[in-house]
Amino acid sequence: MSRPRARVPAAEVTLAVLTGGRSRRMGRDKASMPVEGGRVLGALGAEALRGLYAEVLTAGPPVPGLAARAVADALPGAGPLSGVVAALEDARTPLVVVIACDMPRLSSALVSGLLGEAAGGSRRVTLCRGPNGLEPLPSVWRREAASDLRRQLAGGVRALRDAVSAAGPRVVEPDRWRRWDPVGASFLSWNALGEVER
Repeated sequence: MSRPRARVPAAEVTLAVLTGGRSRRMGRDKASMPVEGGRVLGALGAEALRGLYAEVLTAGPPVPGLAARAVADALPGAGPLSGVVAALEDARTPLVVVIACDMPRLSSALVSGLLGEAAGGSRRVTLCRGPNGLEPLPSVWRREAASDLRRQLAGGVRALRDAVSAAGPRVVEPDRWRRWDPVGASFLSWNALGEVER
């Protein structure tokens, strides 16, 4: 697996972990759920991506043991888009990597690749196209996208995929991202207890 050469200094990147979901299918808070070695699920992504960012923030409740600044969702109960808006508005860096708290197999090579792609263009969001279409997470956002996303949120948009499409994304196709993450493990999310147990 080839890791792309990092082209973006960590000082220019904030990692935003979305923790605001209700975890209905899991039956408990996912972010604080213990997993391998006593670590919690919500901290795995930050650990995997260490070295790529200067600061971590959680959009939603804090994650136990994760040194991060917590920010409230822009519109509570409005889904992941609300968390992305809050993260972009609070970020102090030009680029923000957005992940969910339930993504246990994030590839630092893939996220580094997305950062490199984002740095090489002017699009507001950079993400991958997976087997099921655009993968809104993980993604790299430019902080200035916050105002447009807030307008979409105020206008009733709730699906992150819809907001991403409207932003005119820079899309990394499978033939490229598979060099960094051959099986697409970065797109895996744990939504139910059975997935964690397996």
